[in-house]
Amino acid sequence: MTEERQRLGRRAEAKALSHLEAAGLKVVARNWKAPSRPGFGGHGGELDLVMRDGEVLVFVEVRATSPRRGTGTTTGFGGGAAYSVGPAKQRRLAALAQLFLYGHQPKPRAMRFDVVALTRKGFFDWELRWYRNAFSV
Repeated sequence: MTEERQRLGRRAEAKALSHLEAAGLKVVARNWKAPSRPGFGGHGGELDLVMRDGEVLVFVEVRATSPRRGTGTTTGFGGGAAYSVGPAKQRRLAALAQLFLYGHQPKPRAMRFDVVALTRKGFFDWELRWYRNAFSV
């Protein structure tokens, strides 16, 4: 991953976190890294944000895109950042959530998977879309 892409990701994640906290969610974990496992690209994988929304434990995937230079269109899949969380990514997130739950107490009464999709419109200007309960497993 390029340094520019990493910076974009960090800024997007900070924006998403700020938005979710303003909506009343509480941080449980940020950038939680799972132990190394086969099938996870040589590393255990990572959960961007784990938050609590009342009694519900929320696993949040943050996706960011920025306009391609000179085109005005976003990078990534045809529908933008949110569409990049396809079935394979959903299965990986579900597996990571199970690993997270294995090592944490107390167990939640309920959980859900949210996606926060951000599109950078300018250096300080972002379009943010929060998809609550974006998928179920």
